Amino acid sequence: MVAPICSGATLSALPLTSNNGITGSWSPALDNTETTTYTFTPDAGQCADAATLTVEVNTIDISTTLNDVTITALQAGATYQWVDCENGNLPIEEANEQSFTATENGQYAVIIELGGCSSISDCVTINSLDIKNPELRSDLVIYPNPTSSVLNISTDEIIKSIRIFDILGKNIVIPTSADNQVNVEVLEAGTYFIEIETEIKVYRKKFIKNK
Repeated sequence: MVAPICSGATLSALPLTSNNGITGSWSPALDNTETTTYTFTPDAGQCADAATLTVEVNTIDISTTLNDVTITALQAGATYQWVDCENGNLPIEEANEQSFTATENGQYAVIIELGGCSSISDCVTINSLDIKNPELRSDLVIYPNPTSSVLNISTDEIIKSIRIFDILGKNIVIPTSADNQVNVEVLEAGTYFIEIETEIKVYRKKFIKNK
């Protein structure tokens, strides 16, 4: 019996002599990327039957989907660590959910761990933030910035929704409404993004929450 291995791990050659001295060969060729059943065929002239052995290979689905600027790993029930591909796969602090929302353009991937195995996805390019969510727009202003309690939104457009993200792209759930004022008093001191969707476009602006 051979213990299960992770996909891509070293798979040692199967023994060519059985415990009772029968020699033979295995087929097909060893494959360390997927679970395979191998057949042992005894050499001619020996009174022995063929035998089979299944080697289990644990695989991880490293495919992802992209919805706007949110990347989602398709593998469920695992642990996740999103990384910055353009910075030597540096882990992004607190980006440990199945989905990751980018706050700036770049390339991102996810390291997935499941059943003692670990794999990394292909890098996903985000290049739409400067176009769709410009940092500065003359027709929408937030103030005061920094703020310790209330963030006001000045715009002639009708606001449809408001979302708050921390600097790592995690959606922070706080009571918001589609009006021109957001109470951010419950947030810890730090840097955040506010995403404001109007009937015309989506704005993303950075603000600082004071103590």
